Formats: sequence, C-alpha cells, structure tokens
Amino acid sequence: MSVSASSLTPGAVKWHPGHYAAVERKQKDKSAYLKGLYADLNANPALRGVLLRFSWSELEPTKGSYDFSAVEKHLSELAAHHKQLILLVETKNFGYPDEASIVPDYVLNDPQFEGAVFKFPAGPKDSNGQSRSVRRGGNLKLWNPQVYERLSALLSALGKRFNAQPNFEALGLQETAMGKSEEFITPQQEDAFFENLLKLHAQLRTSFPNTVTIQLTNYPINKLGLLTSRFKEMGTGLGGPDVFLNDPGLNRPDGVYSYYPKLAGTVPLAPMVAAGNYIAVRHGGSADEAPRVDQLYNFARDRLKANYIFWSRPADQSRYFSQVLDILNQPELRTDPVGGLSKACPDVFASCVN
Repeated sequence: MSVSASSLTPGAVKWHPGHYAAVERKQKDKSAYLKGLYADLNANPALRGVLLRFSWSELEPTKGSYDFSAVEKHLSELAAHHKQLILLVETKNFGYPDEASIVPDYVLNDPQFEGAVFKFPAGPKDSNGQSRSVRRGGNLKLWNPQVYERLSALLSALGKRFNAQPNFEALGLQETAMGKSEEFITPQQEDAFFENLLKLHAQLRTSFPNTVTIQLTNYPINKLGLLTSRFKEMGTGLGGPDVFLNDPGLNRPDGVYSYYPKLAGTVPLAPMVAAGNYIAVRHGGSADEAPRVDQLYNFARDRLKANYIFWSRPADQSRYFSQVLDILNQPELRTDPVGGLSKACPDVFASCVN
C-alpha cells in the first residue's frame, strides 16, 4: 500500500529504506546534472530517491520569511517519478564560498547572535593533524539561545509544510563534529551546543511525527554516549557523514561506528558514502589504498547495519557512482526495494507505512 497523507497517524512513520543518491550542494539546480540523475533514478529500481542539501540561509533568507520553493520543486519532480526526498539542513560548511553563508544575514548582523558562526581551519591535514591550507569553515554558535530559537523556528516551519507529504522521506542535520574553533569555546558553551542540538531533535520528533529524522554523527568521542542514548529515547536516526573502512577515530572501540550495531533495529541507521570515501579508507588517506565500491557497500550493510545508504553522486566522479549502480543492478538487489539493506521497522516507531 502506498502511503498517503490521510493514512498518517501519530507514531506511523513513512518508511522507504534503501539506497539514495546524495547530490552535491552546487549541483542541485544544474540542468545537465539533474538530467543524468533522473536517468539513473529511472533506470535503477533499487535507487529509492535523492538526498538534497540546503543551508539555513537558503531556507530563511529574511527573518521569519521562509522560502521552500526549491524544495517543493524537487519534491514534486521526485513524486512524479515515484521517488523519495531526504532533506539535509546544512549548518556547517568547509569554506564554500564564504564561511558565513550558512546563516541568514539577519542572524549574522544582529549583535544578540554573537556573530552566529565560529570559524575553524577546514583544509586537509598533514601527518601531525595540522591544516595544510588556509581554507576556513564555519559552524553555528548553537549554544547561543537566539541562534537556537531561530533555527528551531525554521525546523518547525519545515515540519508544518512537509511532514504530511508522502514523498518527503526524512530530514537530517549535519555532522556533530564542531571543528577546532579559532576562538576559545568554553566547556559550558560546548555542553550547551550539544544540549541545544538534542533539543532540536526532540522538537523534530514533534514537528515531523510521521517522518524519519536523522543526525549525522561522528565526533566528539566524549559526547557519543550521550547523543546516541538520547537518540534511542527520542527515535532520532543515527547517520554519519562518512563510510571510511579503516579510519582510526571512527573505528576505535568507543568511536561512532561501535554504536550502530547497538542501535540496529531500534532507530533508523543511515550512513553516507561521501565523495572522499571512494578514494581513501581514512581521513587524509592515500588514494593508493582506495577501497572498492563493493567493500563500502558490505561495510555499511554488515558492520553498520544500515537501513539507508546515501551514495555521493559527484559531478566529477561519475565512474564511482556507476560502480554503485552496477552493484544495485545485480539481479538479487535490483528486485529488492531496499537493495539488500535491513528493512525492518525500527522498534522506536509505533508502525511504518510505505
């Protein structure tokens, strides 16, 4: 039975696990890229939909004035192709095109928001863990009450607009790693950052009662126990920005990968294969040890117990995504809606509808 808005009741969650194409932020409005993307979607039944990235500044250009028109356009097109949309709200960047673009101008320019964004070195690291470039990223000062309240208002507005949409599969928030700030962050501010993040997720389960919600999670190590225990209580899905086969931080006994099996069957599990994961097995790793795409699939399926895998579809790395499609076109996966992944409804939900 296909889900419809009228069939959704509290606790019944839209559930279309499987494989999704993760679109590069800069490509989501490029006609040539989208033409190829839809060709892939139409030719591959095991591709269930698309993950799209939107920044806070795109969704709320001026205070209290929301612009969801681009999201609605993509959602309408995907629905016409019987595919699902996953929206990733970006609240952190790595230097494109400037480090302040993640927040609306009104947030950036009002003193009560304390600048709204802190900056961190975002270039590749050398063997000593130091940045090799002057590129800088930006992340939210989420400990600031006004920053939290305005982001909370945006998420509430998104819920009112999209929760009941049958093809709106999930909403996710960007990775938990804060980045090494160029300005001093007190322990109290760091604690408040993560408490406010958890408050946002509690709100999301209220604003999106019929929709999967996900937090991409990687660091800090000392917060992972707190975060994952609260995800389990709330029903927030555990996702990740990377599938690195041999990354020492992610794979350590208390690293984030250790939490996936513990939460399997309880909450949604949704790792992402980022562009860099196709060419290295660890952060800053060499392309000489690039993994095979089938190894990434097996790791996410077997080690991480994935319900969803978000496969990066870079414009300049089509050969890797074509290998993803080769895997999904194997006869046993092509006829399986979830492409070999775990499809059981998570225990935290009263029921799942598809």
